Amino acid sequence: MSLVAEAELPFDGVISNVWAAIGKLPALICLFYIEEMKLREMAIAMDVSEGMAKSRLSSARAEFKKHLKGI
Repeated sequence: MSLVAEAELPFDGVISNVWAAIGKLPALICLFYIEEMKLREMAIAMDVSEGMAKSRLSSARAEFKKHLKGI
């Protein structure tokens, strides 16, 4: 294995871990960040108050942070 290939291994591992974490994204994060759905729209879709949707999004963010912390 060349020195360049060895140097790239840790970075490749980070990329793999990030993709694995993205694959575990809670649906709320996908709706908010990828689909750009507003909190009000999410609340309507989930049949909950806007405050509850905000709380669940906050919890989903915290969970995602835990997945990324080890990277």
